[in-house]
Amino acid sequence: ALQADAAVSAFYPDPQNSRFIFRDGSCWRQNGTELEKVSSGDNWIRTSALGPDGLSAILTLEGHILVSQFGQTTTHTPPSAAVQLTFTPNGTLLMVALAHGGLWSIQLSTQKTTLLITGLKENIKSMVFSRDSRWLLVCGSKGALGLWNMSVGGWLWRIRWRRTLVAACFSSDSKFLYLSSANELVVFARAKGKVINRTRILDPAVDMVSLSGDRLCLAAHGALHFFQWRQPNRRLC
Repeated sequence: ALQADAAVSAFYPDPQNSRFIFRDGSCWRQNGTELEKVSSGDNWIRTSALGPDGLSAILTLEGHILVSQFGQTTTHTPPSAAVQLTFTPNGTLLMVALAHGGLWSIQLSTQKTTLLITGLKENIKSMVFSRDSRWLLVCGSKGALGLWNMSVGGWLWRIRWRRTLVAACFSSDSKFLYLSSANELVVFARAKGKVINRTRILDPAVDMVSLSGDRLCLAAHGALHFFQWRQPNRRLC
C-alpha cells in the first residue's frame, strides 16, 4: 500500500511496471511487489497522462505541457487553455483537449503540433482512444459524444446521449464501445453510433468500466462485475 498526500492524477497499468502520477506532480512506479518514487513533484498540476514505454505528460498550473520519456523532457504551450491529456496506445501522439471543444495534437517523433477543427462548442470532459489508435471517443458536457477518425481527420458521428457518462472503453477489435451511466452498461456499434445492448447494474452507481482480455469489468461502490465483452448481457460473476 502507498500512503500519499495527494490524489492520483494518472495511472498506467502494467503487470510488472505500473506507473502513477499524483496531483503534486510526483511520479511512482511498481517494481515487482514494491513501489518506488521515480521523481518528486516540483509543483501541483492540473492533470496528467501516462503512455507506453515510459511516456508521461503533465499539465502545469501555468498551462504548459511537459512531455517526458527516458529522462528527456520537452515543453509545449497549447494555443488555448488545455483541460485533458491522453496518449495514443501506440505511444506516437499526445492528444490535448482544449477549453470550449478544441483538439490539439502533438506528434511525438517530430514534435509537430496540429490544431484540429472539430466544430465542438461543449467543454470536453474525457477522451478515449481505441486500441489500434485509429479512433478517438470524445465525451463533452451535456451528453455530447463524438467519434473522431484519426486516419482522415473528421467525425464519423456525433450524438447527444441523454445520460451522464461515467466511463467508456473500446472492445478489443474496436468495433464496439462500452459506455457506463450511473447504473447501466450500454453497448454502441462503433460504425453507426447506435445502441445495440443495455444491461442494468443493480448497484447504485458505476465508477469505472474497463476491458481486460475477453472480460469486461465494471466497478460499482466496491463491487466488481465481470461480463463477456462479446456478450455483455451475460454476467460471469
